[in-house]
Amino acid sequence: MLMSGSGISARKAQAAMGASALHQHARRHKNIAAANSGFLPSPAVMAFTANRRAQHTARRHTSHSLRQQHPSAATTLASSLLRSCRSHGGCSGGSMHWRPSAARCMSLSALHAAGGDIRVGIEPREESEQDEVLRPDVPPHAQPHPQPLVSAEGGFNAIFPSVVKVFVDYTDPSFAMPWQMRRQTKTTGSGFIIEDRRIITNAHVVANQNRILIRKHGDAKKYPARLIASGHECDLAVVTVDDEEFWKDVNPLTFGETPMLQDPLVVVGYPMGGDSLCITAGVVSRNDILSYTHGNFRLLCTQIDAAINAGNSGGPAVNKDGKVVGVAFQGYDEAQSIGYIIPTVVVNRFLKDLEQHHKYTGFVTLGIIYQTLENPSFRKYLGMTDVRVEDLPAGVSATGIVVCQVDPSRKGKVDSDSTTNSTSTVLKKRDVIMAIAGNDVADDGTIVFRNMERVGLSYALLDKFPDEEVELTILRDGRVLNISVPLVPSNSLIPEHQWDKTPRYFIYGGLVFTPLTLDYLREEFGQRKYMSNAPTALLQLLQEYFKKEEGEEVVIVSQILASDITSGYELKHTRVHKVNGIKVKNLQHLVTMLEDRDDLPVSQRGLACDNAANPGAAGGGAAEGGSSSSTSGSSGTEGFFIFEMDGEQELVLQKEVVQRVSQTILKQHGIVSDRQLA
Repeated sequence: MLMSGSGISARKAQAAMGASALHQHARRHKNIAAANSGFLPSPAVMAFTANRRAQHTARRHTSHSLRQQHPSAATTLASSLLRSCRSHGGCSGGSMHWRPSAARCMSLSALHAAGGDIRVGIEPREESEQDEVLRPDVPPHAQPHPQPLVSAEGGFNAIFPSVVKVFVDYTDPSFAMPWQMRRQTKTTGSGFIIEDRRIITNAHVVANQNRILIRKHGDAKKYPARLIASGHECDLAVVTVDDEEFWKDVNPLTFGETPMLQDPLVVVGYPMGGDSLCITAGVVSRNDILSYTHGNFRLLCTQIDAAINAGNSGGPAVNKDGKVVGVAFQGYDEAQSIGYIIPTVVVNRFLKDLEQHHKYTGFVTLGIIYQTLENPSFRKYLGMTDVRVEDLPAGVSATGIVVCQVDPSRKGKVDSDSTTNSTSTVLKKRDVIMAIAGNDVADDGTIVFRNMERVGLSYALLDKFPDEEVELTILRDGRVLNISVPLVPSNSLIPEHQWDKTPRYFIYGGLVFTPLTLDYLREEFGQRKYMSNAPTALLQLLQEYFKKEEGEEVVIVSQILASDITSGYELKHTRVHKVNGIKVKNLQHLVTMLEDRDDLPVSQRGLACDNAANPGAAGGGAAEGGSSSSTSGSSGTEGFFIFEMDGEQELVLQKEVVQRVSQTILKQHGIVSDRQLA
């Protein structure tokens, strides 16, 4: 299960991700393998082996004596790390447990005490006889040593003061009882200083914050900080400190390129288990498009074999040159030694957004649901096998993905040789997207990333901003077209997160109305079990995905407060489709209908549909709702509100009675206000 870093310590993860099979690594020694093979060496081989072992024993004794006179580069680095740590306040003591995995949080004082040839970020291995046969007889101190992750000449001395600990007091809202907040809680995370007096951390560290404090490495003082911007989709945030004293003797860290596979790196931060700075070393395992659990958005992500523990969130991942190549943000709670960092290409996109627009505008999407085209019959049905090479742009092949569903809000333009109506949505169902921004799309929905790496096609949109356009090469009805598609942020019918937002609600006659969100489903039915516990009617709405019109949202009755006026009604977690035959567009629309305001159009009012002076309004409601009984005053609905729910069930409230008992219901349940709409 993917979990946000601080979610492991103080917050629950925001999305459940299907657990994949985890590969188990086992070490097998040569002597065991030989014994199991049943191979018996000849006397000559045994004599040769004994001779080599004798040489190996003598060399090890020589190496031990020479090591005191010729310390290795890694030993020098260990001493340098200790000096850096002590000069800036020190790390917590304790014994060092050196594990053969790459997830190792090094206690620096213990590392120095261990002595010997310690290699940071490189897996130790025993020297084998085969190694000695292949190597010439060179004195041990002259043998090449692996390059350290950061040079001993002040590399970590420059990094440590720029890594800070973040202290946050936050209050999460309650989506089950939206008129109140939860208890205030504390959490900690990590961060690092960049240019222009900014500090980068994770958005989930500072989400719903009441106060942020920052403490530098080696400093006992905590400085009040101010939040500049949060990007919940990319799980990044920028804060600053207004106190001039904080910025003395600090150097901003610089960014490097997105790391390559097998690149060594270290994650620096303040994980659980101590209050001092800690280092976790590992290598890059993969780069792929994955879900960021905090914002439920898919972006490029770098997996490393170093565990990201609680409190590491927001800390920098640093390469061997001392440059930041990622930001630690989430781990995998069902496996050890697996962590994820936000690569610099995503971080730079977030910072560029703030610089260009002076606020966070979000990441963009194509606004489609698509299906891969790896089935040959499906490809032939869509005409992919009939596409001629000369009809395709250079570098584009007859492969791609097929559009299954399109966001109705997306519109755009088509080049002049196309007959497509420019007023309709550009992309249509069964369009085949063969290239995005010049990137050839494979049948499995991937594009080339680097060298032999491939990632999901959404990577081609990473550098785009809202209201920009992207060029697509598509196949429609046997014709190859080049179209331009406008890009906007996600237009989900069910919001995927509500961070830093107050839940909206409206209470009428004891009925609690609220918009349906993923946060509501998780709180009511469990973080990881809502997909199996929530009502089917609500889960089906997740499949619709896109809003059909601007401002549309799903309004539900979350619960019914006990009172005489609501006796006999047991419905909850149920969608409200119509009120007196008028379709409910959103929560604000529902409020205006129930309050029956005279300054609103008839189509937005409730009892106006029952007035004899407006027979057309009643007819319009009947046409839309398909039921004249709920919209005609002659049918006995005047003075009543009829709520049409899922399963064609109905709730009926008498307006006069509601107005008389509403305040009493609120007082009985300790609710101060009957609404929160902003």
